[in-house]
Amino acid sequence: MKTKILPFIIVTTCLLVGCQKKEPKEEEPKPIGEKITYRVPTSETEDVEDYLYYSDDFFKNDASYVSLSFSDASLGLVEGTSPSIEGGSTDFSRKYVTGEALLTKMGFSGVTHDAGYENKPTAESIGALFGKKEISVNNKNYTLVVTAVRSINYKLEWVSQFNMGESGDHAGFKNASTTLLNELKDYIANQNISGNIKLWMVGHSRGGTVANLIGGQLDIDLLNNVKTFGNKVSYSKNDLYIQCFNPALATINEDNYDIHGENFNNIQCFTNTDDLVSYVAPASYGFLRFGKSYYLPSPVTTIEYSSYFNTYNRYYRTNTPYFKVFGEASNAFVSPLTFRGTSLYSGTKVDDTKVNWTAHALVKDFVDELFTKIIRNRAYYVAYYQSQLMTVINYLMTRYTQDELYNKSALTLISEIQANAFDTTEEANAFTSRLMSDLNLILADNPTLLATFMDSGLSALSNAHRSCFNRTWLKIMDVNYMVSPIVYDLSLSMKKAIICDKNDQAFDFQLTIHDQNNAEIVKFTNGVPMKQNSFYCYGKNKNEAAIYLPADGQYTISITTNRDATIRYSVARFDINTTLYKTINQSDYSLTNGNAQTINL
Repeated sequence: MKTKILPFIIVTTCLLVGCQKKEPKEEEPKPIGEKITYRVPTSETEDVEDYLYYSDDFFKNDASYVSLSFSDASLGLVEGTSPSIEGGSTDFSRKYVTGEALLTKMGFSGVTHDAGYENKPTAESIGALFGKKEISVNNKNYTLVVTAVRSINYKLEWVSQFNMGESGDHAGFKNASTTLLNELKDYIANQNISGNIKLWMVGHSRGGTVANLIGGQLDIDLLNNVKTFGNKVSYSKNDLYIQCFNPALATINEDNYDIHGENFNNIQCFTNTDDLVSYVAPASYGFLRFGKSYYLPSPVTTIEYSSYFNTYNRYYRTNTPYFKVFGEASNAFVSPLTFRGTSLYSGTKVDDTKVNWTAHALVKDFVDELFTKIIRNRAYYVAYYQSQLMTVINYLMTRYTQDELYNKSALTLISEIQANAFDTTEEANAFTSRLMSDLNLILADNPTLLATFMDSGLSALSNAHRSCFNRTWLKIMDVNYMVSPIVYDLSLSMKKAIICDKNDQAFDFQLTIHDQNNAEIVKFTNGVPMKQNSFYCYGKNKNEAAIYLPADGQYTISITTNRDATIRYSVARFDINTTLYKTINQSDYSLTNGNAQTINL
């Protein structure tokens, strides 16, 4: 939900084969494909020039094939087809011009846009660009049809993300996907496209979520022998290239298809562990995304993160236009805050019970608590929050840019909303009274979590969702941009270990964790987390120790006490497709005074 902010035949060194790192060399890379420049907006009145590499040869591979060069080009296409700065914030009649120019440069004909792209966005609108070109794949002729979903600077369309609905797929995303799929049908018919086709659809954030739902529907139609585009065209699942970047979870999958399996692996979703949008709508309500998910490097997914980030930051600062616009790249860590008192309006201070706390640890915990303690279920949300939140977001989006919103304190915004967003004082008081009452449920249980998110969380998390930051990761894994790109397994996940006193006494243990090289990476002294020379994420949450460990490492836990105690140890693995943690081990251990217990994780 933030500013939308992820060419080219990939060679064997860029396949997802492991976690080894290679430093870039000084010589220039030798790109495969054509370099094509485009303009991408950084605000309503300013843009920068960027470029991508494109080749028709991308489509020689089946749509299930993972090519980081192709995915980089896809995210570049998302950026380059974003609304032009022409017309500023008032004239929307020619926002499509830079996107259509890019598609034309890429060799597409019949380039056009839907009605939504030349009108001011509304809470329910959708914008997209279309094009076609003839290509030959293995001596077989195809019409390649491209659909680029508007994904950056779409303004009030953001409101629809709060239209969850009581049942079924997320209503706001589903409505938009139904509209766009019908427009795509019309484009194919109006352009008299026939014979073999390949479809390339790209989108980021809301646009990526809409693309995800359309890709899922097309795959389901194929399984049921439904001719979505009529009898004049033919295609298989492997001709549908659906590239989704930072998409939300939006389908309930009521018919229980294996939506992460082989019949849907042409839908590729690239995101990262720190992205708020990846967890909303909530997995706890049964929401999922179609296809395969691929996660960019993060402190909680790989032991090589520190080295990878150095390469990332060096490339971002010297080889992209965004450093001058957005400043330093995010390193995925946040500074936890805690309330001094019990009032939601109390001041805050730095919380010293967390070490290297990552955006993932903050976001995932906050979303889980938000939807279990405040929103409870979809019926409660629709009854007490849906229309009110849509009113609030509509108010804010007509007065601030998304960047301005990210840099405002949530507490300040709540005060402004109460004063100005609603038609009557009674409506405002009813909404803010319920919101504050419900937020106090989290405040009473976990004040640190609430304080961090509301005081600085949104600003700290904004980079996790920007397309340009995500695309920089793709670039440093791509032979088109690096002589020796880093080689990283995008299917890597993480483990979360929870250790507590079984009888709910205070966590006061001595605890250390060593990695596979016997280096001490985590340390608690008398229950207090101690800063180590590492980037591992760990800390105390009430009476528990929470430790996030990349799944590509091996670890040994040693724990002792100054008293007899029974500890409860559990470890869960993060499922990158469902975004849920699944417990893989839970055990109790009896400790006697001074004797160490060793656990292999």
